[in-house]
Amino acid sequence: SMSPEELWSTYDSLGFGHITATNFPGERHGVLPHFADWQKISQATMSYGYGLSVTAVQLAQAYTVLAAGGVMRELSFVGEEARFTGSEKRIFSEQTAYDVVAMLDSVVQGDGGTGRKAQIDGYRVAGKTGTAHKVSASGGYDRDRYLTVFAGMAPSTNPRVVAVVVIDEPGRSQIYGGQVAAPLFAEVARDALRLLNVRPDKLPGMRPQWEVDAELKRLEAERIEAARLQEVRRIELQKQEQENERLLKELLRKQAEEEQRRLEAEQAPILQTTELPEPKAEPGVEEDSAEPVAMTEELF
Repeated sequence: SMSPEELWSTYDSLGFGHITATNFPGERHGVLPHFADWQKISQATMSYGYGLSVTAVQLAQAYTVLAAGGVMRELSFVGEEARFTGSEKRIFSEQTAYDVVAMLDSVVQGDGGTGRKAQIDGYRVAGKTGTAHKVSASGGYDRDRYLTVFAGMAPSTNPRVVAVVVIDEPGRSQIYGGQVAAPLFAEVARDALRLLNVRPDKLPGMRPQWEVDAELKRLEAERIEAARLQEVRRIELQKQEQENERLLKELLRKQAEEEQRRLEAEQAPILQTTELPEPKAEPGVEEDSAEPVAMTEELF
């Protein structure tokens, strides 16, 4: 979630509370209270448009930032080629602006979108409806007086036109931006696209670029994940191979030690010592003299 300072800073950077560079006489600053003066509930109310006041030109400028990929350029009432001085400032990342435009596209193109009456044949439209109670002269907001708004851009996939339609106090039967302001936006934007000779981006079989990009991103993410899992598996198999090699070496070492012990056991001399009794001399027989006795050849 955004802090009060971050939310205020975003609104401030979009030009809310400041006059634009058009130098149009009588342009108003609008109202953007400083976040230091907000009440506890102000952050919530500010997020959906209550508690601040902007002009149609300021709102159009904010949508131009989204249409330009997150970059703010000076507004002008003359052609850009004649007026643009080259000064620009990045407010959002290109991806953030791209994602928000895709969300706004679903408001108009989606089955349950509130801005379906802003659709233009042959073109995708991105925009947002808005309905607000008017401020009462006695304080607070009037219950039965409204401002109805539709702000948007076309074509969604490569915006060339940004328009804001504001209806002050529409009839009581239809008070919502999607009912009153969106159809008028479609008429104005359709004529502008025709005059600018803008190529259609909503033809049979044609998918919006963000859908294609999202699909490519998904496939790339799947490829990266598959590669990661493959690398994890490779490392696991490599570790298993190393463990197998270690176990095999350990087994061979033990077998070699056992074989060595067996060979040593076979080659070692077996010494058995047995004590024999000394022979006893027979009666009448003298023990042999230690000296040699000559033997005759005479036989008895």
